[in-house]
Amino acid sequence: MKKDGTKPASPAAPAASELSEMFAVSDSMKKQLLRIRAQELAVESVEEEHRSDTIDVVEFELAHERYGIESRWVKEVFPLRELTPVPCTPSFILGITSIRGQIIPVMDIKTFFDLPSTSITNLNRLMILRGEEMHVGILADVIESVRELEKTDIHEKPGGRVDKRHDYIKGVTKDHLIILDAKKILTDPDIKVNEDV
Repeated sequence: MKKDGTKPASPAAPAASELSEMFAVSDSMKKQLLRIRAQELAVESVEEEHRSDTIDVVEFELAHERYGIESRWVKEVFPLRELTPVPCTPSFILGITSIRGQIIPVMDIKTFFDLPSTSITNLNRLMILRGEEMHVGILADVIESVRELEKTDIHEKPGGRVDKRHDYIKGVTKDHLIILDAKKILTDPDIKVNEDV
């Protein structure tokens, strides 16, 4: 307050034109921001393209042969601890097991594929495959790893029906990894266990 009792004048608020100038982005800055954003979009596009050109597979062993199933179908992997036989089921259905209260049929895929069978040991692992209508556990001798594969590295299966596996194989890699068709396994009516039995 001044000596004469009047209040000092408040600083004048910037005019709209002055505000515009204060927050204006120069043309060179705009170009730089656009260039940065374009680079970010290019990286995202390349990453998305890379993802669409590859698949992740869970690699496992059956009767000394290497197999793979796309990881998007594999819900979980467990050691097989308990198994309850179920009467009146196909020979390749070993029985059922309970995983956190959910009943899962256990499939011996070696028997299903007519491969040499071995006794179950504590090394055996159960891969839970998840489909829209069914879950099934596939018994594997050994789970090796999860690996990324280029789709171009997966070759078409040989022509002609060599054995029962042929209908369930998507392709084979250069290093002889057999990629199974999980969707076909999960939708095969012969694999479903009648819950009323």
